[in-house]
Amino acid sequence: MDDLRIKWEGPMRLYCDNKSAINIAHNPVQHDRTKHIEIDRYFIKEKLEEGLICMSYVSSGSQLADVLTKGLNSSIFHEITFKLGMEDIYFPAWGGVFSEVHEFIKPNDERALNLMNSCAVAVLKEFRDIVFAYGVSDEYSFIVKKDSQFYQRRASDIVTTVASFFASMYVINWQEFFQQKELKYLPSFDGRAVCYPSSEILRDYLAWRQVDCHINNQYNTCFWELVKSGKGKSEAQHYLKGTQSAEKNELLKQFGILDYNTLPVMFRQGSSVFWDKSMLLLRSTLRKGRPGKARVGHPEWAAVDVGVGSVVNFENSFSKDLKSTVKIEIQYLADFGGSVLESGGEDNVLKHEEELSTETSPKKVVARHCNIIEESFWRSHPSILNEKREIL
Repeated sequence: MDDLRIKWEGPMRLYCDNKSAINIAHNPVQHDRTKHIEIDRYFIKEKLEEGLICMSYVSSGSQLADVLTKGLNSSIFHEITFKLGMEDIYFPAWGGVFSEVHEFIKPNDERALNLMNSCAVAVLKEFRDIVFAYGVSDEYSFIVKKDSQFYQRRASDIVTTVASFFASMYVINWQEFFQQKELKYLPSFDGRAVCYPSSEILRDYLAWRQVDCHINNQYNTCFWELVKSGKGKSEAQHYLKGTQSAEKNELLKQFGILDYNTLPVMFRQGSSVFWDKSMLLLRSTLRKGRPGKARVGHPEWAAVDVGVGSVVNFENSFSKDLKSTVKIEIQYLADFGGSVLESGGEDNVLKHEEELSTETSPKKVVARHCNIIEESFWRSHPSILNEKREIL
């Protein structure tokens, strides 16, 4: 303390939340079980005898040193940092977090999410070694191709570059999404780099992120509905403690949300950003049957509304070059359940082949709200993880 030019009279208090450690420090008898801390015990004992320090017990919940040595839950963490007088230099002087200061809509502000998506799109355009990004709320994960030499694979350089560029684009694009709202202070983003040993493990991580997106969104939707109904935040948190997914769905029904799956897919599944290799536009005309649904090609492609004599437009992405015409199977379905417009063909579904014109557009970065847990997404976009496309 003298070196810091702080005058202190009396012994310095050493707070400890371990009563056994305090007893060992004061106990003059050497036990065999404490030999592994013999030197430390003698050092503390010497300082105690000299009167330089004194040991006092403090409960674990009040041990300020834990913030430097342990992972704490958010409430204890903020309580300890407040006691220590620590300040977050990235928070504004008037306090509060970024979303609260800028009055984002809870639990999801579509403008803020689309702003994040626009920044991710800009990152992929700027850094071609980044081949995929997945975003939820205020977080984004960026995937660098496995053979990349981006900044010679130096983690610190990659993280710093991507985070700073993302923050810059956030400022640049702010006015596009918040035209009537001033950016009150500059945003900041941190990050870390993780090397995954295989594409399978990487996909497992991304799948976990999307599952977590669903869990968090369902919880947050319930939480903010409770808050809007008049409950305090602590009361709402306690109310939801231990509830399962089915119970949350029942709670949402009480607030007029009869089906959780009707919420915007971006809220439920997050956003995937990637290079779309090419777009194929297929046109066909339904000449028989009655209005209903039509599905073209792969059964996982979405069905669209059609009517007799109407032109059907199908749009999907492909990862390989396409010829000017393509022969593809058309299925006309009355609804998603598989009822038929006209009987015939296998499985009671009308099937026929015809030459369809195709139009391709230059590849571009797109933001989609896809199911990246299922195999079908990665099979349709094998170039993302540089995997060979399976021949069906």
